[in-house]
Amino acid sequence: MVLSEATWGERDYTRQQLTRVVQAAHRTLRPRIEVENVETALEIVARGHADTIAARGVVHRLAGQLPHRLHSAPLRPRLYDHFALVHRRHTTLSRATRTLIDLATTRLRQATARGRQAGP
Repeated sequence: MVLSEATWGERDYTRQQLTRVVQAAHRTLRPRIEVENVETALEIVARGHADTIAARGVVHRLAGQLPHRLHSAPLRPRLYDHFALVHRRHTTLSRATRTLIDLATTRLRQATARGRQAGP
């Protein structure tokens, strides 16, 4: 296993989620290789040295650059990430930023509602 975000290590939220899932299966997450970025991890996978876990969006974005012999599959259970809007204190958010927040909030509420309707 090769994992990215080496600098963040166990502070990386994705890695924390992976650790919990692996521990729930009474195993220990021990990457053989740690690198800084996901592109390097995917290159190591392409050379046949390890497997990795990468965000689906990254895999789709890089699909044209990845060797055809690589395959990805969704994780079960799914992993989620936390995002934050970062801005200077005591400033007014731009109209574009407020619109982005509104759109993201609407999408998240819709996705949550669909998830509840679908059931476990």
